[in-house]
Amino acid sequence: MKKEYFLLIATTAITVILVLGMVRFIAPSLLGGSRDLVFVRSSVEIPPFFDNIFREEDYTSDEFILHDPRLIIRGRPLYPGDDRYGPNDILGFRNWSVPNHAEIVTIGDSQTYGNNAPLELNWPSRMGFHLGLEPDQVYNMSVGGWNAPQYLEIFPKALIFKPKVIIVAFYTGNDAFGSFLHVYGSENWPQLKTDTSLTAEDAPNVPAAFTDKWSTTFGDGTKIRFTPKRRLLSNNLDLAPVRAGSEILRKVATNINRRSKELDIPVIFTIIPTKELVYANRIIQDGIDPPKDYKNLIEQESINIKELAEHILSLGGSEYVDVVTPLQVSALTKLLYPKGTSGHPTASGYEVIGATLAKATKKYISETF
Repeated sequence: MKKEYFLLIATTAITVILVLGMVRFIAPSLLGGSRDLVFVRSSVEIPPFFDNIFREEDYTSDEFILHDPRLIIRGRPLYPGDDRYGPNDILGFRNWSVPNHAEIVTIGDSQTYGNNAPLELNWPSRMGFHLGLEPDQVYNMSVGGWNAPQYLEIFPKALIFKPKVIIVAFYTGNDAFGSFLHVYGSENWPQLKTDTSLTAEDAPNVPAAFTDKWSTTFGDGTKIRFTPKRRLLSNNLDLAPVRAGSEILRKVATNINRRSKELDIPVIFTIIPTKELVYANRIIQDGIDPPKDYKNLIEQESINIKELAEHILSLGGSEYVDVVTPLQVSALTKLLYPKGTSGHPTASGYEVIGATLAKATKKYISETF
């Protein structure tokens, strides 16, 4: 009898503990606690929100580009900015602030971030100006060094701003090669691998900067430098890694297009060309005989742009806007890039891109204003 008594007490105690545990999990407020606090305190997977946003190591870093476990790299938050870079917002993107809503979101790399020009003169800002939008109505989600896999990764985040249209800008100067390195050099995007026989170690060496400088003089006496070997690297389809990288660009465009059609949010794709291709017609106009690498680059890049543009148009639902032609036309009489080896446009070049995309984007926001 005594043994049965102790067994009853033990069973009751265990039952009470189990019930209290269930109540604490399902309805902790009945015990004077918060369910949110319970989850946060019981999980090592959820970092404290503000500690994660205001990371001291981010703001005390001397680096302009920071490492990221998912995106590989990201922009430094609250970078103060100057005439070439920044300012960056709290998320590390180049904007004055983070809006609750944006009419347009732009996604790209340093060509869209706007290296070489103040924030108000990069192409997303100039596009917004031509559309009559306030600065915070165009939100730029671009980071230098990003490539196609990062465009795909950040696309769902862009939807949070409920934009009328999203613009995704590829860059032929390094997107194919960079996409290969990021996809094959990590396990973050296995679905984008197109050739399982390749590894990141198959990537060819990038030509050293000091060995890749072709200088020439235009007919008006302007001296300018190009880097055709480096730009040919990301356009040379004779190289298996570049072919794989080009296929990644097409896969990313396909995936973004599919998602945009599911959500009924228009997407505009554009392809920003290299400095070398922009000046190709001026080289011909001024009777200049370029080196073999330059000629090969122009031929290969032109083919790559044509094929990627045709693929985008074949998807249906998304729009492709050509910025190559207006850049080439403007370059016949204007300097759109620095005279040195930099492949990023100056404010004049960004103006051409921004004005061109404003014309294509106007129809998506005209009903708002």
